[in-house]
Amino acid sequence: GQLLMINLREVDTVARFGGEEFVLLLPDTDKRGAIAVAEKVRRIVRERMPMEDSAEDTKITISGGIAHYPDDVKDMEDLIDHADIALYRAKEQGRDQVVCFAPPKPKVADEAEPQQVIPTLLAAKKKFFTTMQ
Repeated sequence: GQLLMINLREVDTVARFGGEEFVLLLPDTDKRGAIAVAEKVRRIVRERMPMEDSAEDTKITISGGIAHYPDDVKDMEDLIDHADIALYRAKEQGRDQVVCFAPPKPKVADEAEPQQVIPTLLAAKKKFFTTMQ
């Protein structure tokens, strides 16, 4: 926590969120600025925090997830949830990296399950007939 605090601005906030997770709130920072801060923190942790009782080449690494208000979320309540989704994507993609939130891509019809396609088609058909009458 201290390493994070000394490398951020006075207006930024660092808070522990769960066991090994931290939240950085960066007011008046756009997404590019947040990426720059997260990458800086990631590099600093990797370079300055040796892992205790381990081989010399073993480093502590961090993965980061970024969500930006109002670009990624319309409700502040969703900000941490979206950052958490991005964090887990960073971990799934190999760790020691920063990932920005991106909404899930819609499935192509042949990738979707039939139960998902049929209600959509029926709704479209119903709307079409309503328009025709």
